[in-house]
Amino acid sequence: LAHAARQDLEIMRREVGTLPSALVDTQIAAAFAGAGNQSLLSLCKRHLNVVIEKGDRLTDWTARPLRESARLYAASDVAHLHALADELRTEIGEERWGWALDECEASRTPPEQADVTKAWWRVRGSRALRGDRARVAQTLCAWREETARSRNVPPRTIIGDLGLDSVISRMPRSKADLDGCRGVPNDPRSVQAILDSIAGGLAMDPKELSTPPEESDDRGLASAVILAGAIVSQRARNLGLDPSMVAARADITAIVSGRKGRLDEGWREQVVGDLVHRLLAGEITLRLADSGRTLVIEGD
Repeated sequence: LAHAARQDLEIMRREVGTLPSALVDTQIAAAFAGAGNQSLLSLCKRHLNVVIEKGDRLTDWTARPLRESARLYAASDVAHLHALADELRTEIGEERWGWALDECEASRTPPEQADVTKAWWRVRGSRALRGDRARVAQTLCAWREETARSRNVPPRTIIGDLGLDSVISRMPRSKADLDGCRGVPNDPRSVQAILDSIAGGLAMDPKELSTPPEESDDRGLASAVILAGAIVSQRARNLGLDPSMVAARADITAIVSGRKGRLDEGWREQVVGDLVHRLLAGEITLRLADSGRTLVIEGD
C-alpha cells in the first residue's frame, strides 16, 4: 500500500532486486474518482479531513540521526493510507476499484527492457544506414544502452546523439581519430569502450544485424485518429476521468491502425476500446450539440 509508488518501486527493484507481489496505489485509485494525480496531502485533507504538515519535506534524509519532527513527517506518509484507500474504494465503487487495481498492477510490473541490439533504431537516420555503419551503430548504441542501465542514468548522458552521429559518420579507428569527433566523452574508459564497439561492429557477422522494420505510414489515418481521439476524450469526461490517463495518442493510433495495444486490454478495452472499434465499424456516430460545445455519442 503506497501513494505515488513508481519511484519507490524503482528503488526496490534496483536496490533489493524484488517487487511487492501486489500493489494498491492511492494516487492511482484517486484518479478513478476524477481527482487526477493528487498529492497525498490533498487527498487526506479532502477525504479524511486530516492535515499533514509539510515542514520537513526538504529534510536531508541521509543525515543521521533524523530529527524527531522528520521521523514524524516520514511516518505521516503512510499512517493514513489504509483509511484513505478504504474511503476511495467506497467512493468509486467496486467496478472502478477493479479498474484501479488493474492499473496498479500495470504500474507494479515494469515493462520488459528493450533489446539493446535494437537501440540503434531510435537514432536519427538509422533506416538509411547500411553495411559497416549499420553494424557499428548497433554495437555502439547497445554499449550506450547497457552502460546507462548499469549506472541508472539516461543513455544520452553516456554519449549524446551528436556524438553517436559523429562516430558513426567518421568511423574512427584510434583515439587520435576519435578526438576529431564532436560530442564524444574523453574519459579513458569511454574512449576505449567506443573504440571496442566500433571494432565489434566491423567484425560482426551481417546476419547478426537487427534490421529496423519498415516504417509504418499512419498519415492516411490522421482523420480517423482525430475522430477516435474525440470519442475517447468524450467518454473519459463522461466518466469523470482524465482523458490523458485513459489513452495517449499512440494508443489511439495503434487501435485505429489495427495493432494490438492498451485499448484492447483490461479496463481500457471496457471503457473505450470497444467503443472505438464500433466507431471504426460504422456502428456509432458523433454529433455536436449545444452550439458545438458538447460532443454526443449516438448508438452507444
